[in-house]
Amino acid sequence: MYGDAHKSRSKRRLALLVVLVLVIGLPFIRMGILSPRIHPLNPPPPPGDLLWSADQETGNLSQWTQGQFGEAVFNTGSGDIAITSDVAHSGTHALKLSISGANGTTQAARLLRWNDNPIEGYYSVWFDFPQVYRPAEWWNVFQFKSMGAENDPMWVLNIGNRPDGSMFFYLWDALTQTSYSPLNHVDVSPQQWTEVTAYYRRATDRTGRITIWQNGTLIFDVDQVQTAIANNVHWGIGNYTDNISPSDATIYADDAEIHTVAHPQSP
Repeated sequence: MYGDAHKSRSKRRLALLVVLVLVIGLPFIRMGILSPRIHPLNPPPPPGDLLWSADQETGNLSQWTQGQFGEAVFNTGSGDIAITSDVAHSGTHALKLSISGANGTTQAARLLRWNDNPIEGYYSVWFDFPQVYRPAEWWNVFQFKSMGAENDPMWVLNIGNRPDGSMFFYLWDALTQTSYSPLNHVDVSPQQWTEVTAYYRRATDRTGRITIWQNGTLIFDVDQVQTAIANNVHWGIGNYTDNISPSDATIYADDAEIHTVAHPQSP
């Protein structure tokens, strides 16, 4: 009798797994398998001192290159980055990141900071999406890179669409090819400012961590993972995809900041 009941439960679990694969896809099943690494009740250290910020009120991109010893803008194809007064989160200016013709070819408007990025720190920016967009597979708007033999993103905050078309963030680990769905159901609403804040601990072994909040709500917390391939970290925001509808897409961004972390002082 016990054997029959055990077989019945096994069949039900298998059927549930098949349904989950069909409904939400294999990447999110992998996320569920890796869920022991997610620790929302074990918060990272709080933010510390401000290292760098850009509010765009200079009317140009000089804040992004200040102390950088190199360029900050890295565009591909039709990518274009400009300062605009059309919208602003604070003050009167914001970034406008635009691409066009993203219907099978890579188009990217990217800004990167690397000179003052700590081993562990906080990275934040405000986004405004003028409308709902529908990426075919991926749409990279916030990323961490590590420059070694390769020059690819390590961890990426992408935008996807729910069945009703609404946009949401999902997290992509390029090192293990693993996708993470959010811990909380929070939409990315068009025509309003959305704050993204990330805690990032650089590690070339499995001691790294990445934690992300959307408007103060925890949406990702992945601990004990590799986050870099070298002892550096490049943080960037962008409008980066190879297929999206409409194929001409614009993102606004403002008030970007990098902070250290505040560790308790020894008695």
